[in-house]
Amino acid sequence: MFESADEEYLNTLFDYAPISLWEQDFSPIKRLFDGLRQSGVTSLETYLDERPDFVEKCMLFNNLHKILRDEMGSHFANELLDLWNGKLAYEREGINYALSGEPVNIQLDFRVMPGHEYDFSWALVAIQDVTARKKAEDYLRVAEALNAAFDANHVCARMGGDEFAVIIENENESDAMDYIKQLEVLIELNNKYYREPELSLSLGFAVSAPGVSLEKVVGLADDAMYRDKNEHHRRRKDDPQA
Repeated sequence: MFESADEEYLNTLFDYAPISLWEQDFSPIKRLFDGLRQSGVTSLETYLDERPDFVEKCMLFNNLHKILRDEMGSHFANELLDLWNGKLAYEREGINYALSGEPVNIQLDFRVMPGHEYDFSWALVAIQDVTARKKAEDYLRVAEALNAAFDANHVCARMGGDEFAVIIENENESDAMDYIKQLEVLIELNNKYYREPELSLSLGFAVSAPGVSLEKVVGLADDAMYRDKNEHHRRRKDDPQA
């Protein structure tokens, strides 16, 4: 038993550490695996298709359901498949949730510790918050598409958050539409290359005229972008596969 001061120290260390470490006893899962094999199960993937409740049953051991929630259930199913097939160490990215309920991008590292390969009685789970890194990666992918669509004669800048603006001189509405179409093609190619997470942009433009301020043009372009965004959400609501 730790003294009270030691417990407070360790709890504080755990709360503020950038990586949370969990020691887990996976021997109950190993016994479940052994029982399935003895009953003639040769493919855990097929078994999970028929008995999806098996994943939840495994998560209940050692309160794993408190660590891995919602979308992480599907990730845990893949981890069970790895363990079944003898892969005792792996890394995966996924989504977990903070105590406030906010989604958090995480990197999960799992390994059965040396000397416990036959009973899984000592496993180490490390969870790292990589939300900031994922956001930075997303910004760079937005930036990649813009850099490919426009050249050095155009002014490309991030307005804040995930909003970008491009200023193009001496072009008309038809030219602006051509740039929009080119950017849409580049986004599609980007998603074919990177696969996940899917890059999605709402696009809008405005053309200046004599006597119209830059602020006004930016505002009109912003309005057009939000109309495109709302239309996209409407289409997704009507057709989730769109």
